[in-house]
Amino acid sequence: VDSLKIEYAAVVDLAGAQITEIEKEMAKASEASGLTEAQMEEFKSVFKHFDADSNNQLEQHEFKACLSGLGYDKTDDECRAIMKEVGSDGVHINFDQFAQFMLKQNDQSDTAENMREAFKTVAGGKSQ
Repeated sequence: VDSLKIEYAAVVDLAGAQITEIEKEMAKASEASGLTEAQMEEFKSVFKHFDADSNNQLEQHEFKACLSGLGYDKTDDECRAIMKEVGSDGVHINFDQFAQFMLKQNDQSDTAENMREAFKTVAGGKSQ
């Protein structure tokens, strides 16, 4: 029984350390990114949810599921390409890298062309 208590305490300590590390990365990313606190919380929540092995990094299948959970539909090839571009090793993405990628995605969604298309849709297909 004592050995189980020791092992349980070790698991709790490890989980706490991982949570602390993610929170540090989140704070660092938030300061540098200009994301709102609500956006960072959403990204953090989704990141944690899809980090199945709780190693503070997303592998390709976790990253793809994470993007899908946020409403982005990417193919396996697109996810591989993003991970090579964004990840430090091309195989994993940590929270900071994920947050920076999501910031770029949000910035791209507000381009002038996207805004024109959105207004065109609202206007019933009329361009003026």
